[in-house]
Amino acid sequence: MILTLKKTTCWRRLWSHIPNERIRERGSMETGMRLVIYVSYIPLNKKIARDWYVNYLLDVPEVNVKFWDISYLLRGQLNEQGEQKAEYAREIRDFPELERAVAMHRDAVFVLLLPKIWKYRRVFRLLSQHNCKTAVVKWGGMPDWGYSSRNGLLQWMLSPRVLLSKIRNRVHAFILRQSWYVQPYEVVFAAGQVMLSRSEATRRLVPIGFCDFEQYVLSKLCERVVDKKYALFLDNYLPFHSDLKLVGMHPLNPQTYYAELDRFFALAEQKYGLEVVISAHPKARYSKNEFRGRKVIADKTSVLVRYAEFVICHASTSVGYAVLHRKPLWTIYTDEMHSLYKQNYMQSIWALSKYLRVPSFNVSQIEEAAIPELEKPKEDRFAAYERDFLVTLGIEGGQSKKVFLREILALSN
Repeated sequence: MILTLKKTTCWRRLWSHIPNERIRERGSMETGMRLVIYVSYIPLNKKIARDWYVNYLLDVPEVNVKFWDISYLLRGQLNEQGEQKAEYAREIRDFPELERAVAMHRDAVFVLLLPKIWKYRRVFRLLSQHNCKTAVVKWGGMPDWGYSSRNGLLQWMLSPRVLLSKIRNRVHAFILRQSWYVQPYEVVFAAGQVMLSRSEATRRLVPIGFCDFEQYVLSKLCERVVDKKYALFLDNYLPFHSDLKLVGMHPLNPQTYYAELDRFFALAEQKYGLEVVISAHPKARYSKNEFRGRKVIADKTSVLVRYAEFVICHASTSVGYAVLHRKPLWTIYTDEMHSLYKQNYMQSIWALSKYLRVPSFNVSQIEEAAIPELEKPKEDRFAAYERDFLVTLGIEGGQSKKVFLREILALSN
């Protein structure tokens, strides 16, 4: 009896030293639960949990969800607005730890929230070496700008640094598409005709709708957030956005940027007899009255767009809400944006404006008399944008998450 008790105590001590996560995974296997692991280069936040079906899968009894935050490993320390802590979330800060974690969970389905770029190749190689099943969601496409002008192409050719960068990126993209280097995704979920038509190394291509379309459907049931008549600015958080460094863009001078926006908003408010409301970017942290006392509202973009008189933006995927709600739209920029971003982000602004046939102008130089009159959206262009980037034929509101779950369960089997 004493010997048995000692053995039992010994085993209990040994068991207590096994990481809790491993115990839970063993329990998942024994109960037949499917393990789904999100691997993300962005820390967990409310928007990711909502839009990438994390919350939805958490409510599915047969699925065990994990979220691996590898943002520090890939991008260093980030201080993002709205970061969430959760029991299912884990921060992985070095590559050996990631290697051990992947080896331990190689039978899981990995949903990748990181772009397949050369800088992150080591993660993709690791998953390929362990023959892991991977899935990715492709959405958020916008009109391409490419070589928008002869001058732009000439500047690329006359700048050896830029030209070499473009060539290197093309070579890296080619290598990453090769199955001998990185195995194909098991499934790619794609929203809109443009994403469905883009070539991707995958064993299965599955159409879904863009997450913003789901929020658009839900917003039809919501009441007004702002009582007064207003126009809406879709904030991009350009002076402080953490992704600027990732794509090699310089941040804007915040004093100049917000002062010029304030001047323009005041002109628009005076002309149209309304107020300009700010739809804050999900990563934004505003605390210094950047918008001069105007209402700054977070996490309500679709509802705010629905009741706005018109929408003002630079260029972002949130413009899809203006398209779906069929709102008059302006794209704007500043002198500094034109100077710093002429070969990248400015091209996206102009391409969006050209695609939708909406006004685009420099607010640093505009006067009250030059502010354009409101025009009804061009139905053919807005409908084309909806088809190309937001919705997929046959996928209605609320169906995308069910399609996602179906395919994930099939991969688990």
